[in-house]
Amino acid sequence: MDKMKDNSALGAMVCEIINTHVNGVCHGMHLNMSVEDFVKAVMLIATSNNCKAQFIVPVKDNYSNTYDILIQESNGKVIDELSKAGYSLSMSSKGLVVNKY
Repeated sequence: MDKMKDNSALGAMVCEIINTHVNGVCHGMHLNMSVEDFVKAVMLIATSNNCKAQFIVPVKDNYSNTYDILIQESNGKVIDELSKAGYSLSMSSKGLVVNKY
């Protein structure tokens, strides 16, 4: 992915995510969804003006079980777009969990 050059902030963020999550592995942790689905969801979230999200969040303060994407604040448009793209959304005590099965 080093050949991918993009000066935009979104492009840089996506390149960083791809580079740190090669084959779904990040520092020994495995994503619960494919890298492609993860990046697609991040791009949908990143294009929103009013969305706050965290990535690779421990479920119970232990990185052996994580939420890939956790939304703390959002608007209805992002939720609708994620739902239409086939992502499952569920509430947890930490926020809205985004997943793809």
